[in-house]
Amino acid sequence: PEKVIPRAMILSSLILIVLYTSVVYVTVRVVPVEVLKEQTSPIAFAAELVMGKAGAMLISGVIIIAGLAAVNSAIMAQSRILYALSRDRYLPGVLSAIHGRFHSPHVASLFSLIFTVAVTLLGDVNFVAYLVNFGFVIGFAFVNLSLIKLRKEKPWMRRPFKSPLFPAVPLAGISISIILLLFLDKAALIVGGESIMFALLAYYLRMVGYSRLRLAVGGISLGTGVLTVFLAFMAGTRLVMFDLPGLKIIPPAYILISFGFIQVLAGILNIVPTSPKSGHLKNGGKDNKV
Repeated sequence: PEKVIPRAMILSSLILIVLYTSVVYVTVRVVPVEVLKEQTSPIAFAAELVMGKAGAMLISGVIIIAGLAAVNSAIMAQSRILYALSRDRYLPGVLSAIHGRFHSPHVASLFSLIFTVAVTLLGDVNFVAYLVNFGFVIGFAFVNLSLIKLRKEKPWMRRPFKSPLFPAVPLAGISISIILLLFLDKAALIVGGESIMFALLAYYLRMVGYSRLRLAVGGISLGTGVLTVFLAFMAGTRLVMFDLPGLKIIPPAYILISFGFIQVLAGILNIVPTSPKSGHLKNGGKDNKV
């Protein structure tokens, strides 16, 4: 398997590249590009011109089967990603449940299926396709980036298969992924970028741990409270006048001062170390990451 599987993956990829490129080449040679743009199924339309109705039905059937296979692969991959994230405690633990008979992450698979159907029902198939392509391209880029990182940081690891021409191959993969992003829809790029930012935030919160997160929140609350009290005091003593356009009702100074003191108290309570018996800190008061 150490030799057969890598060879099979490389050979199958080359075959698919040649096959898909040939189909697209024949399609654009048979039908002008201007005409293909107006068709919902360009390949089936070209097949109908060449082979008639029977050819169009045959090609449509092949496309449907290929689409179902692609969806099945995507659901399987997505469920395994959810399982891994849940196992590492980035997602709820229920997603890492394993079926007793089939030994598969059935909860993650069911969630992936429901999510796929829900996204499909949005109606905008093109946007969904662009969004899926964004996810795949970003995934490929990170796989190549991880390859470079692992080869540099852990050269001693046993590797049954090594990428040839390192680091040219992974760098080429990253470059091609970036180029492909330029052809995606802008809305898909925005949504995908926001998803990445959310994922990075979740990863950061997971890595910093509970106690450090408390310190950060406590510091923000303490600073906000002190600033609020100071500004409210200055406004109440008329030492500073605030001209806020569009704000017709300005809260009295004592309300702002009360709010500021609450913020200060919340900040102090978050900064003060918690007793190990409280349940937030375990293992003798050590940081318990969430």
